[in-house]
Amino acid sequence: MQARFDDFLNRNGNSEEAREIVAAEQQELDLYETYKTHISYGVYLARKLK
Repeated sequence: MQARFDDFLNRNGNSEEAREIVAAEQQELDLYETYKTHISYGVYLARKLK
């Protein structure tokens, strides 16, 4: 993901919003690297019943 940050910024004109998104993603990646032995990710799917 980090390898694509520059391309993302270029595609979005290096806008403030794009830089904020990259900064937030980088912060999450940094947290994961620091605490990866203690956390994991999960995906949940839901379906609305009638």
